[in-house]
Amino acid sequence: MSESWYLMTTPNQMSGFENDYFTDYATDSFNELLTTFVGDDVTIYNSTLDVSSVVKGIVQSKDKKNEKQILLPLNSCSVGMYIKYKNLYWLITEFVNDNKMYQKAVVILCNHILKFQSPTGTILSYPCIDTTTSTMGLDESNTITTGNSIHNIKLPFDANTVLINTDRRFFIDDLSVEIPQVFFVSKPNRTEYKFGDKGLIELTMKQDAYNSQTDRKDLGICNYFEPIVEPPIPDPDIPTEIVTITSDAVNNNIKLGLLYTFSATFLNELGEPVDNVISEYSVDNTYGGKVILIDNGDGTCTVKVGSYKDTELCTEQFVLTCVDTQHEFSSSVLLTIVGLY
Repeated sequence: MSESWYLMTTPNQMSGFENDYFTDYATDSFNELLTTFVGDDVTIYNSTLDVSSVVKGIVQSKDKKNEKQILLPLNSCSVGMYIKYKNLYWLITEFVNDNKMYQKAVVILCNHILKFQSPTGTILSYPCIDTTTSTMGLDESNTITTGNSIHNIKLPFDANTVLINTDRRFFIDDLSVEIPQVFFVSKPNRTEYKFGDKGLIELTMKQDAYNSQTDRKDLGICNYFEPIVEPPIPDPDIPTEIVTITSDAVNNNIKLGLLYTFSATFLNELGEPVDNVISEYSVDNTYGGKVILIDNGDGTCTVKVGSYKDTELCTEQFVLTCVDTQHEFSSSVLLTIVGLY
């Protein structure tokens, strides 16, 4: 017979595991709340926008314009990360704490894209928070004058932004205008908004002059330089062969009726001769048999174009190719047909 309800004992919540009970029930309750109409899909991004995850959150308005707080599942985000909500990027600007139920992230709407180049020339784009203040002062006649505006930029602290230093120049303007506004960094603040290895960098910027010679407004980059292209590292399992064609044809000009000898060298990436080469020569046009190619069988070939009577071929061109059929590497040279003199 089952035990009567009035004889049953209630669970003991004074066992020393009260915090565990609270955490388990509170977390489950919050996660269940996210599945209701109050939960919105938000996308959380890292500082470089190349890693993301979609989670449910509760978005709440704040008194300040363009500022919100978002309640998220535990361990979802940290300061300096982005949240995309309603197709807009918001930057987490305050230390993210939790109450063992959820994280509360304060976010501010990003209103500018700061673009700059890495040390190797890669163009980087960071949504940022841009606020402005105006400088004021007294001139010699004690008249109050207004100076240029000062921009304060907040963006994530990471390996790219930490390299931004004094005098670095940026576009802060609508780049469709003829002469966009340019600003330089007068003070980088790398510590005030940093929490451990996460956080924000604040850049104080003052106005500078636009330089049409060095500033590429079409790319959004000040002091643009061509990216550094690193040569690929040779794969030791895939041999590289450099084929070089040489001949006695001056400036690659072939005179009518004369014989020209062509040879080729075959070197690896270390400049060493390649073994077991089987060379083969060919041309892309014989002009009705008037371009005669003879493979000499010793790694060289001989080329002759018509006779002195074939002046209609003058200025015509054809391509001579040498291929190492054993390793499938080749090289070509463009030859021009000229007269006898």
